[in-house]
Amino acid sequence: MCRRRGADYARTVAVLKTLGVESWSKQKKQIRLTGGALDALMRLEPVCTALGQCGKT
Repeated sequence: MCRRRGADYARTVAVLKTLGVESWSKQKKQIRLTGGALDALMRLEPVCTALGQCGKT
């Protein structure tokens, strides 16, 4: 793994932990979130809504 990818991965892990995501799997060039990740990310919806940043797709 190149140095930059390692740093990117470390930053991504730090953000996921801060958001309350506790488990994920690392695969080549991607991080795959597991079941509990959606619950952790959905807790942010009121914050996104207040900031006008939530978009429904």
